[in-house]
Amino acid sequence: MKNLLIVFLLLNSTFCKADHWTKKSNFPGGPRNDAYGFSIGNKGYVGGGIDTLGNIKPDFWEYDPYTDAWIQKTNTPFQATSGGTFTIGNKAYYCFLDPIYSVNDLWEYDPINDSWIQKANFPGSLRFSLVAFVIGSIAYAGAGYNGGSYLSDFYSYDTSTNSWVGISNLPNISGPASAFTVNYKAYVTGTWDSSQFLASPHVFEYNPLSNSWSQKTNFPDTPRTDATALSISNTGYFGIGDPGSGGHFKDWWQYNPLSDSWIKKASIPCTFGKDENASFELNNKGYICFGSDVHLNSELWEYTPDSTSDVQEINNRIVSVQVFPNPFLTTTTITFSKELDNAEMILSDIYGKKIAAYKNISGAECLLHRNNLSSGIYFYCIKENGLIVAKNKIVVQ
Repeated sequence: MKNLLIVFLLLNSTFCKADHWTKKSNFPGGPRNDAYGFSIGNKGYVGGGIDTLGNIKPDFWEYDPYTDAWIQKTNTPFQATSGGTFTIGNKAYYCFLDPIYSVNDLWEYDPINDSWIQKANFPGSLRFSLVAFVIGSIAYAGAGYNGGSYLSDFYSYDTSTNSWVGISNLPNISGPASAFTVNYKAYVTGTWDSSQFLASPHVFEYNPLSNSWSQKTNFPDTPRTDATALSISNTGYFGIGDPGSGGHFKDWWQYNPLSDSWIKKASIPCTFGKDENASFELNNKGYICFGSDVHLNSELWEYTPDSTSDVQEINNRIVSVQVFPNPFLTTTTITFSKELDNAEMILSDIYGKKIAAYKNISGAECLLHRNNLSSGIYFYCIKENGLIVAKNKIVVQ
């Protein structure tokens, strides 16, 4: 009870500036680039990468945003770099593809047991810089660079069957591109134009319902690769990276899929620009770890979005939401970072149609029953005193 009280006080005493970067505790495993990152529940995870001596690292670390502390976990059974990560439910996956070592492994991480299990191999050819994202309960991975040419093939992965299936190719061949997911669609940018040997400004949207790609408004600033892309509060963000001609960026951009437009946000206030970072999203905030291949460091930066991301500040506090389990079969628990008073939650399908409304929500958590909900993705919107305090998605199995 005492520990719960301490966590509650920390949550309710934190003042959050909007559209703001905050430096957090440095990664304790030492500087590196080409590391990987992901989140599960309310914890972030970082591992792998290449250190200052050129060694590929097997160490693996967990980050707690409430205590701003790192804990070392069990080393991975592989030494990883240049792969792709994704999280589905309460497990994460690392797709480790490396032409040098001739591996195309997929590994699943279980945080409860702190263990890795090898799953079905990626079916495409060996490559660096795999692009990966999740839509609903299905993962997608592909594109990249095989050491001699850039690739455009893509595949979907179903955790329930542990199987891969080929999907439509990305319209533009891609090097170390980045992807984020918003409203049941994925967006890939930071691709490479091999005909001109330049980074490309193109943005491509993937629709899983039609298994098709469509080109969107170009990224409005200098094209770059090895950039960072995050989905925060169901909004896309993209920035930093390498133009391919020297130098590294600090800028950060927000993408609105409804208006197909970009807005420049606060640049990361680090000394040097960044690329080849590890990143993850937690509690409606983004996290970027490490520096660039030129200025390696162990920095961790936290990004707090503004109200244009549909997360509003109430009493100087961001209301963050945890849904567990997600996906769920019969019931799931929705936990809030502050006690709500007579709030309302509206549930909509992927087409924006209102499916259900839950009223008179008070306290720090509520239990959501499946009832007659069909399997699929739903979006929730929670309002308190007429203000939107949280929006995100729930997946019903």
